[in-house]
Amino acid sequence: MSAPLYHADPMESQRDVSSDPFLTTAPLPVMQLRTWTPVDEPLHFAFGFVCVLAFIGFLFGSAGALPAVLAALMLTAALWRFLLPIRYELDARGVQEIVLGHRSFWRWNEFVRYEIDPQSVCLIGDARDYPLVRAASVTLFSEQRHLELVHLVATYLGPMVGQTESTIRQPAQAVPSTRTQGITT
Repeated sequence: MSAPLYHADPMESQRDVSSDPFLTTAPLPVMQLRTWTPVDEPLHFAFGFVCVLAFIGFLFGSAGALPAVLAALMLTAALWRFLLPIRYELDARGVQEIVLGHRSFWRWNEFVRYEIDPQSVCLIGDARDYPLVRAASVTLFSEQRHLELVHLVATYLGPMVGQTESTIRQPAQAVPSTRTQGITT
């Protein structure tokens, strides 16, 4: 068994990455992202909140108070990422997630691939491809700094997983129609 591809200590304040074989350029500056759905996506949050309230109201009317309260607690626990502000810090060592003062850290070598969407980058730590793989992944949302985020992830993670910015799985782009319109015979 070989040694891990990348070593990182989340508590290091500075790390010399000049000898790291995966980093061919100087390390990029630390990128900080903040995600908080009620502020960033108020319409989506309001629609989801109304749907959850309607479900709980239906459950309260048909099954009683106890099932409605239990359902509300389970939904709150399941949807906590949409309710709380989350801050991410990305640097040469990896990705740090900060939620209400609690810190979680993932080294870049803990991810096996990444996928890019128009507003996010999903860092996937499971090699299997199953429908809910993204639920167990780290998804970084950044509409305003999307290109900078893609470049940073491709710089640090790309060489480790064999992906470059040109080989990333991206959603299909709209292709202009080649069909001629308005032809009459």
